[in-house]
Amino acid sequence: MGKASKQKAGSAVTAKSPTEPLNSKNSKTDDSLSPAVKKELIAEHLPPIGLVFTVIACSGFLLMFAFRDVFATGRNIAGEMDEAYLQFTKSVVFFDNSKGWKSQQGGLSTIQPITTDANNMGGLFVRKLGGAANLAFQFQKLMPVLIHPWDARWKHGHFRPVFWMAVTANVLVSAFYAYSLPDLAAAGADGLPKVFMSVLAIESMVILYYLYASRKVKVGPAVAMTEGKT
Repeated sequence: MGKASKQKAGSAVTAKSPTEPLNSKNSKTDDSLSPAVKKELIAEHLPPIGLVFTVIACSGFLLMFAFRDVFATGRNIAGEMDEAYLQFTKSVVFFDNSKGWKSQQGGLSTIQPITTDANNMGGLFVRKLGGAANLAFQFQKLMPVLIHPWDARWKHGHFRPVFWMAVTANVLVSAFYAYSLPDLAAAGADGLPKVFMSVLAIESMVILYYLYASRKVKVGPAVAMTEGKT
């Protein structure tokens, strides 16, 4: 009788206290976080929205011209000042729209296997290579604000090397335009380069402002390396 009563009592206790998942009481879900904590986590993780919009607007504008130079060499997309700039760089000859949608229109199909004085494939190669380099340069600035690793943190300084490199490259490109400005002005083709320089200057100033504002970098927790790596 005594053993039977003890077994019944044990089974009753077991029935009253079912097993619970580990850390069910102390674990915090996203719903349990306060709005202030969520806002702080977002501000720590993402670049400031003003910086994101500025880089998208400025680099996106320059990306459009770089894309034109690669896939539609010689096409006028910005009116008179663009036409003057294309005439100065002698890029207009590579754009042919005489056959409508069947035309090559300065695209990759314009490239011919043999270069002569008549087709000037060497000049076309230089223009497309310069456009590709400019395309890569603009993507280098755009990608960190559009797509970045989940563990990248703005307040931990993970974005700073990329944006310092972007400012340095902007200054160098502006210096090149400034050096060539007298020749461009003599040909009446300095309008578009001045716009490029203004866009690069605005973007650089905004990036520098946010880099200065976030100069106090937080130190994140130490992360152990994967076993087998040194």
